[in-house]
Amino acid sequence: MDNKGLKPVDFAYPGGSENDALTDALDQYFLHIRGTAYGTPMENDNSVYYQHGSSIPLIHGVGIDESYGHSIDEIYDGISRAKDEEKILIFYSHTPVNTNNPGSYEITYGRLENILAFVKNNDLKFYTISELD
Repeated sequence: MDNKGLKPVDFAYPGGSENDALTDALDQYFLHIRGTAYGTPMENDNSVYYQHGSSIPLIHGVGIDESYGHSIDEIYDGISRAKDEEKILIFYSHTPVNTNNPGSYEITYGRLENILAFVKNNDLKFYTISELD
């Protein structure tokens, strides 16, 4: 990638398949390594809330595609918690689609628009992973 002029600074585990040895090796090359939070409601999972300035290399994200099973209210509650605690809630998603019946790894435009509007209406900022410090 360096030879092509690309300078990646962050890494996301494919499928969220992380392990400690690989994370330790990747930490030498990347500022952040994103894993995936599975099976825990986001209100009970502190690993998805990033404290700005903490410089923690291993972070976890919450999938917001419909197939991940997080209700829109749960997502709103997570965003509100992040705002109240002055933290950053890490989300990830896959393919936006214009359908009422999204498949795996898809998020409807409507759901994505609702989440973006909720963030905007709460005067919050969007970050990319590379903007975290």
